[in-house]
Amino acid sequence: MRPYLKKSLQVVASAALLATLGLLVNWPDVLRSIAAANPIWLALAAFAILLARCAITWRWKALLDFSDNRISWQRLFGIVSAGIGVGSLLPTSVGPDVMRGAMLAQQNRRIAGQARVGNVVTSLLLDRIVSVFATLLVALGATTATSLWQIAIPLAGVLTAGLSVIAFVLLKGQSTLERNNPSWLRPIAMRLSEALLQINRPEFVWRALLPSLMASILMTLARTMVFIFLYRALGYAVPLSHALVLIPLLMIALIFPFSVGGVCVREWVLIVGFEGIGIPPEASISVGLMSFGLQFLVSTPWFVTFALRRDTRASAQAAIVEAELP
Repeated sequence: MRPYLKKSLQVVASAALLATLGLLVNWPDVLRSIAAANPIWLALAAFAILLARCAITWRWKALLDFSDNRISWQRLFGIVSAGIGVGSLLPTSVGPDVMRGAMLAQQNRRIAGQARVGNVVTSLLLDRIVSVFATLLVALGATTATSLWQIAIPLAGVLTAGLSVIAFVLLKGQSTLERNNPSWLRPIAMRLSEALLQINRPEFVWRALLPSLMASILMTLARTMVFIFLYRALGYAVPLSHALVLIPLLMIALIFPFSVGGVCVREWVLIVGFEGIGIPPEASISVGLMSFGLQFLVSTPWFVTFALRRDTRASAQAAIVEAELP
């Protein structure tokens, strides 16, 4: 699909979702609830966001270290935070991932061997795969524990299919790429090949996979607590078991480019998921808007630091170009 057509469809979808939301909720009530939010719970939500950022940094660092890209934890945390802040404004569902990759590659391009662009992209590809798998794993555990079999069984099927694909890629991926390289696969064939070379190394499991998987589970739990705290800021108590089912599914839904930057998708999922336990749509929209605002606010110190750098424009342009690749 051509980039301009894809963006046009995303804009239309965003407008349609926003218009529908506008008809269903009382916006003055939304603004009043945000203004009356409890600052203590907001502070706890901000702390949970920082905890999730730490987990993302831990996961990415484990994958970068394995590919011999030694970056200090503090420096990587700054890149992750700035990337999430800037990337949330990009017209792509994977904006934060692409932005932090572009920032790391651009910032370290002048240091030989420290952050080769190919290794950075490969680490981000593995980072996203591990993140999705861990998020689905948490949702599956929560649905099984609460006997929500109508959700648990499809999730188990998705995980089984995903593991089957991964097993096939590990066993046959390299030979398949060498024998058959269709045109639609060529833009990412080199990255897939680099990822396969890393994954097939014997020490990959204990040096990179297990640490990044544990970090992803921690990230999912922290992000779930963000929404629990935000609902508490408005005076609503969300059961942990319910949130552990819905929020991971929300995180998965935001991966797909339904709208520009996931606009209104987050709010719709919150409305549908929490209305059944007595939470009004206005509260869920308030929580969605506050989560976006807090994410950006927490990123502000690192976002401003990178915005003042000369190479920020180049990083942003590289991120947008990268996001348009198939």
